[in-house]
Amino acid sequence: MTYSKLMMGTAIAVLAAQAQVAQARVTYICPELHGSELKVRVDSGCMSTSTSYTDNDLTLEVDQNTATIRVTGDIEYNSGGPIHTADCMGATSFTLSAENIDVRNFAVFYKNTKIGEANFIENRKPKQCLGTRAARSHQGSMKFIQYNTFQHWDNNPLDGWREWRGDSVFDLLSPVLDGHPETMEGVPTMSMKMEKAKWHRHFSIRERINWRDPFIMITFEQKGYLDDSVSAGRYAAAIRMDENGKWKLDGFWAQHMCARGKNAGQWTGSNCP
Repeated sequence: MTYSKLMMGTAIAVLAAQAQVAQARVTYICPELHGSELKVRVDSGCMSTSTSYTDNDLTLEVDQNTATIRVTGDIEYNSGGPIHTADCMGATSFTLSAENIDVRNFAVFYKNTKIGEANFIENRKPKQCLGTRAARSHQGSMKFIQYNTFQHWDNNPLDGWREWRGDSVFDLLSPVLDGHPETMEGVPTMSMKMEKAKWHRHFSIRERINWRDPFIMITFEQKGYLDDSVSAGRYAAAIRMDENGKWKLDGFWAQHMCARGKNAGQWTGSNCP
């Protein structure tokens, strides 16, 4: 009896210690340039409500001579019990800033590891956050996409796209792919990229989105249109399988490059003149 009580007491003590174990997690780094002010959001990623934020020692260093942005430090948590990351309601983010930053292409580091680039020449607000080793370790090489990536795209580019089905993704997208090029005239081109992806759920977003399940993201760009108004088009398609094993579109977005008017040569989700 004494031995059993001793073992039970030891087990309880171990469980209590495990319940308060500290965690450090920086999963995403999201740089944006506002004028000459650099703002870098540092995000823990999906954390369970069983965890509680305790502290952080995050710092931001910008070296314009070497064009590098470096974030160091961690976001610290205490685990109050078993970790169930599906609810994501324990997620935390912090924004670091620096002034008088030039518009250029920066290499972005987390601690001593390069995690990507922020090309502010092309885009002051990059479309996706950069994942650290923490993101890659438990998400693999899967791409995570911000839900607001397509906020300036047309989200209903063709009537009836929600009803499209196909035995392959190319069959599914044939209403768009089969129409280009129209003829041998001009210099028609098309580029396409396909990758497995998941939505990156930031804790402040509350739309009813299927956050957990991966999908196929296909982006493609067509140039050389024989149109006086539109010179090019680009599309993004979030694709899954339905209950019958057919491919379907979960989301479909488009932008056009106008051939004339004040926005000529620029991508827009609005109609071209």
